[in-house]
Parts: sequence; structure tokens; C-alpha cells
Amino acid sequence: DRGKTPSKPRRVETRPERHEIQKPQVRRRPPRRTQQPIVTRVRVRTTPAGAELYLNQEFSGQSPALLRFSGESATLLVYSAGYKTVRLKIQRGQRTISLVLRKK
Repeated sequence: DRGKTPSKPRRVETRPERHEIQKPQVRRRPPRRTQQPIVTRVRVRTTPAGAELYLNQEFSGQSPALLRFSGESATLLVYSAGYKTVRLKIQRGQRTISLVLRKK
């Protein structure tokens, strides 16, 4: 070993064994239940088709249509030129409304 300078001791990093690694424990809160409004969907069909539909006094499209509202009830107004206007109250849970419009 002549002519060689003594080498510095090597620094060896050791990794902890897998079972020694501990993840920090995080307490998770259960998700909060937010009160979301219940939305009712009602399919409206009229004969003749193409009647204007107003849900709570707002234009909602022409029949046939799928209307959505929240709350216990809503007012539906069905208008078609040359036919009597129909006004009815929709309750939560109703699924389908079929109307035959009468001529004036």
C-alpha cells in the first residue's frame, strides 16, 4: 500500500426497514351531510304536442318535456293557441303528466 494516501472513511446511509417506517396518523372526519333540496322530475306530454309549458310562471319549454322543480309542489300552466289553458298543481313525487287539450 505504498504511495497511496489513506482514503477517508465512507459515509454509508442506511434506510430504515419497511416495518420501521411509520406514517403519521391522520384522523379523518366523516363527510358532512349537507341538506340538498329534493328535486322532482316530471315528464309532461300533451295532445297536441308543442304546447308551451310554464313552471311557477317561468317558461320551461314545449311539450313533450322533462321538467324539474324543488320543494313540495309547483304550478304548471299549459298554453297552446286555439286550446283552453290548463293550470294544475304538481306535487313532489309525481312522475308523468299526460294532458289532452280541449279546443276553445
